[in-house]
Amino acid sequence: MEFTFRLKKEPDADEENEIRCICGILQAVARITVSKEMLFHAYESLYTGQQKGIDYNQKSSITGFITVPDDKFPEMDTPNGRVSFVEFVGVTDRELQAVRNKEISVKELYEKTGSDVTTYHRDPVL
Repeated sequence: MEFTFRLKKEPDADEENEIRCICGILQAVARITVSKEMLFHAYESLYTGQQKGIDYNQKSSITGFITVPDDKFPEMDTPNGRVSFVEFVGVTDRELQAVRNKEISVKELYEKTGSDVTTYHRDPVL
């Protein structure tokens, strides 16, 4: 699997710190993948347990992720096996809780967000 993440650039953001912050989060996901041998497939949720935003200043309502197929890169066979491209999309704690409580599926939540681009300050869809 290969992870992708698209983040809307905020006009007043400290770009360097925002990049470091999200890279740190993605590195933590990679460590979980390796150490616990967890695979992330499309249409799953990743609850981080955070109550504050994942942005550098922790002011965002985005606290975790859902995974969706990255439609810009199709699956492919390689000499080492099949590769799927999975994209992380940021979601709010309330949205994650709704998925965990089976009030909505990840696919339905993704459709409600209307985009694969994470926007730190978007309005919640639930």
